[in-house]
Amino acid sequence: ASCSAYYDDCPSKCSSWTCNGNYYQSGNSCKHIDCMATPVSVPANGYCSSTNSCGICTAWECYDGYTHSGNSCVCATTCTDIVSSKPANSTYTTSSCTACGVTTTINTGWTCNDGYIQSGNSCKEDVYVVSGQGWVGDITYDSNGFANVDGECCCVYSDGTDKCMPWRFYGLDPALGIESEFNADCITHGCGL
Repeated sequence: ASCSAYYDDCPSKCSSWTCNGNYYQSGNSCKHIDCMATPVSVPANGYCSSTNSCGICTAWECYDGYTHSGNSCVCATTCTDIVSSKPANSTYTTSSCTACGVTTTINTGWTCNDGYIQSGNSCKEDVYVVSGQGWVGDITYDSNGFANVDGECCCVYSDGTDKCMPWRFYGLDPALGIESEFNADCITHGCGL
């Protein structure tokens, strides 16, 4: 502060005073103009990041895990389902996701239920071979002693269907059992889905 006027009978004493430069009068003292500032409003999940010389908040930031959105702090990570639909006869696969202290379960994919297998984006009934039997028909032998068989391969499936087809198999080793070799080939190659 500085004297702006003096008492007439005592020139060494101020009768009035004014505040210097960047200060203003507040009662019987001078305060810096920073103290006149209106503090910024700090939103939820945010904190004051800067103050002026008078200790008034002039800027704010969001806590870790949050981001600015206008005049507020919103969660920077969202827990949303990766997949939102699944085919019939399937179940969602899930995992835990934590965002801003809240843990939720999200859908990450899907898997076919028991008894079904994936076929593209759908689940079809898992049809498999229950049995396969080759009925040996005509057997002939080549010059090396291997058998050539013309017979019939019949297959029974888990969904109750069956089918029979003519089946020809060449080069069977009689030592391994012609019928067992023929039946194995029937199941593997004839009944295979």
